[in-house]
Amino acid sequence: MSTQKTGTKPTPQKDEIAIGEEIEVAGRKMKRINMQETANEAFAGFAGQSFGDGAADPQVKQQADELLPEFLKKKEQEVQQNAAVVEQEKIEMAAHLSDRAREARKRGDDRLALELQDAMADILGSNRPKRIRQKREVHPALAKLRRNLGLSKIRPATIEWADSKWHFAPAPPIIDNWAVTVQEQGMGSWAALKVAANLVGIDDTPLYHVFGIELEAQYDNLGPQTLYNKFCDACGEVVRADVITCPSCSNLMDPYNMPLDLRIECAQKAHRFFIEEFGPYEDMMQLYTLMRDAMPDRVRDREALYGPFLHISPTSSAETITTPSGGEQSPG
Repeated sequence: MSTQKTGTKPTPQKDEIAIGEEIEVAGRKMKRINMQETANEAFAGFAGQSFGDGAADPQVKQQADELLPEFLKKKEQEVQQNAAVVEQEKIEMAAHLSDRAREARKRGDDRLALELQDAMADILGSNRPKRIRQKREVHPALAKLRRNLGLSKIRPATIEWADSKWHFAPAPPIIDNWAVTVQEQGMGSWAALKVAANLVGIDDTPLYHVFGIELEAQYDNLGPQTLYNKFCDACGEVVRADVITCPSCSNLMDPYNMPLDLRIECAQKAHRFFIEEFGPYEDMMQLYTLMRDAMPDRVRDREALYGPFLHISPTSSAETITTPSGGEQSPG
């Protein structure tokens, strides 16, 4: 092994080539370059592109995309496709809620329409905080109206007839009007229509379960969507029609107390069953009479129910309001 004397310069090796010096390799002249300077120049070139304002050169972007490995290209495509699917699902769900809100407005249910609008805004990314609800007292004015003029003056009744238990609750005015209209068209007896209008359950089971009315619907890419909602009387939370305990305030709710659209659906289902499948159809008057004995009628008994507050004339006829011409007259 050779040694180097102190004070002497090292002898250049033959393979050391100065930067900028040309050499011949395989018949081609090549010049040695400084890799650090070359890299700096390359980065400086990229810095000259307008990346800062988000407007990258399309050619540079295309070149960079072409350099990506194939599996990364596929992954990027999958991410983009999934994002598009999620966005489409949001749009479809929001459209469904918009339709439900429009239906609610047509029924005059502005409160439900607002709730659906809030849900739609959440889906579309308004980032609204979740509303916290608490039990609240009913306003005295509303409590007074319900006490003096509400359907709550008529207590529900349960009748045992033909080896079944029939659960009744007073029909809202719109369902009474439906019964009148159908009877006038000759589509059913007055007794069957009135029983269907007031019926809310059979054998301790709400009528929507008895007739298999769907409370939720399945949609592609959306999952289950609630079709019938009701409000919690204590806090105002919107819940599915068959919910018994409010998830927000733990208030107990009557499963027979249905939203109006579901109540109409149940009345129509019950009447269809009576006219198409019920054997002793002509004996429906028996059940109707038992129902009338146990539960006052909103119109026929309105003088006793609401007369003290409305000053109804004793000579006014309530019978002509809900009993159509030719309708069956039941014992009062």
